[in-house]
Amino acid sequence: MKTHYIIILFTCLFISCHSNSRNDLSPEIPVIDIAEAWDNNNKKVINASELFSNVEYIPLETNNKYLVDKIPNYHITDNFIFMGGFLFNKKGDFVVKLGKTGQGPGEFISVKDELFNEDRKEFYALDNYTNYIHVYDINNHYLRSIPVPTFRNNFFLIDKDQLLITNRRGLLSRTPESCEYSYIIIGVEKGDTLYKHTSISLSELKEIKHISGVPFDAFWTYNDTMSYYDGIRDTIYALKKGRIDYPRYIVDFGKYKDFKEIKNTLPADYKRGMYMKIITIHEYKKYLKLNITYNMEHKTIVYNKTNKSTFVLDNIQKDIDGICGEGSYIWPGDLDKEQINMITSKSGKKIREEDNPIIIIKKER
Repeated sequence: MKTHYIIILFTCLFISCHSNSRNDLSPEIPVIDIAEAWDNNNKKVINASELFSNVEYIPLETNNKYLVDKIPNYHITDNFIFMGGFLFNKKGDFVVKLGKTGQGPGEFISVKDELFNEDRKEFYALDNYTNYIHVYDINNHYLRSIPVPTFRNNFFLIDKDQLLITNRRGLLSRTPESCEYSYIIIGVEKGDTLYKHTSISLSELKEIKHISGVPFDAFWTYNDTMSYYDGIRDTIYALKKGRIDYPRYIVDFGKYKDFKEIKNTLPADYKRGMYMKIITIHEYKKYLKLNITYNMEHKTIVYNKTNKSTFVLDNIQKDIDGICGEGSYIWPGDLDKEQINMITSKSGKKIREEDNPIIIIKKER
């Protein structure tokens, strides 16, 4: 089954950056020329049918006992939808509330991230205040707490027995250990470290270490292949069971990510984050779609896998029936009358403005 999801990207402070030079790149690795596309600003339209074959809508059951928060964590498996602490089946019917809030054993005040392991029928809550992942069964019985490293941000399932945990790298100069790894893989039973990936060593932190705006990392799965964008190395890697397998693409920002130039020309107060960054990455059969920000300006740059060209996305032409944006859910209050009628017709469910979100499942090309 083709799956496509973008994992939440994280922002923090860090003390180091590194960018590949085009002269150092292997000619066998395709280069995504972001700088050229940004400067040329050659805009094109993509048809939705080039990205998706169809769109499915699943309105989530609504009850005063299980109202989803406005900015929920969510996770979609083969048979379940987890959103904001609640588990629903693929018809949108409520199943169970997962996790226990509080300050006692097996409880949490708030969570950084949440996952449902369908194979093991376990729910994982990454505690926002302690270095633990709390584990519950599908009946919401507390099972155990797994210790995790201090600098953690998000986590993903590699398989039923392994979790990949991202690192909040380089929070402050007084915590150099935060640069020791980019992400780790742990076992779901005891939290034992199975793999650790480091994108840059501390010995490489030289004149650019004062730059504090962090390059983003991203993890996503397309066509059963997990990929990882290393925001320091500016390289997209294919992963095999979470381990670095091979480099897929080099992302070239050119002059827009020249840290030495930033250091020499900008006043100290303006050195934070004054370079080009990737915010999100979406992958399809023909394209990589990268949302870019630079100096308060935003553009979506598309890389064509076939001819290896880049262009700025003007818009997505809706030539198939449905909402074809990047989101995986939409709130009923954000829909117009025509969209409500369309989703009601497709799902067979009446939609009210105050209802829980509507899940949008797009079948990618």
